[in-house]
Parts: sequence; structure tokens; C-alpha cells
Amino acid sequence: MRGEAFEKFLEYTYNLIDKAGEWKLKVVDVKRRWIGSSRKEFDRIYEVIIGPPELNINVKLVFEAKSGVLQSSDIDDFIEKLVAEYTFKDHQTGGIRKDVIPIIVVGKTADKKALEKARKHGIKIVFRTQLEDVASRLLGERITFAKYMKTMKKTIS
Repeated sequence: MRGEAFEKFLEYTYNLIDKAGEWKLKVVDVKRRWIGSSRKEFDRIYEVIIGPPELNINVKLVFEAKSGVLQSSDIDDFIEKLVAEYTFKDHQTGGIRKDVIPIIVVGKTADKKALEKARKHGIKIVFRTQLEDVASRLLGERITFAKYMKTMKKTIS
């Protein structure tokens, strides 16, 4: 009976949280080009709270950029880099902590083996075109990497 009552309480509480729109991400810290104790550089790290702060659900989104074609060896390098960093290492398993979400942003494409390895290790792959879509939506006009580079060249010259 207690178990059933507890589940009803959870359902009630979840409904309150849902109705209040509490299941949102809140970025509490952003690190750019961060160098950790391993002396390795990470492109960007977002420390995020998910949901109501009282639940203490915190994650780190760790971004790495790969301008060319993503290869299987790039996945290995990223995993090695993450595990070498005290902050991201699960010291019981030797792998990546569960509260770390590794993300690789790819400039061109990825080979099949790299995609399979990334999926196996829980690494999210984001393609350049996806970021172009986000930038376009935020700017209200279509922007591509090529268009951005053309604009930058004009600014520099």
C-alpha cells in the first residue's frame, strides 16, 4: 500500500512540475577553451541544471569541434581526452562520468565506423548544417559557414 501511495505522490508531484514548466535547462556556467588538470583543452563546457533546482540534476555538456571528416580515431581521441580529465572521469569504472554528455560538432561528415563508435560510447554528433539551421533561425536569415567566411574575409580586408 505504501508503494502505491508513493507512486501516486510522485505522479502528483511530476504533474505539478510539468504544469509549472520546470523541466527546463538552466545554464549555470560556461567555460570556453577550458584547460583542465590534464592540460588538455576543451572547446566549450556548459554546466547545466535540469528541472527544479531542489532535485539537483546537474550535467556537463562537453563540446569538441572536428572541422573535417570525423573518423573512428577522432572518437578514440575524444574519449581518451575526457577520461584523462579528473573532472570527467568515472573513477570506479575508468570511463566517462554519467553526468557528462560528450558532443562532437563535425564540419563536414563522419564515416560509418565513427558514428557507430560514438553511439556505443554515448557521444552525441552534431553536424555543421544543424548549427547553420540554429544560427539561421536566431538571425532570421539563412546563414551558412561559407557565407560566414565570406563576410569575415570582407571584414578583415
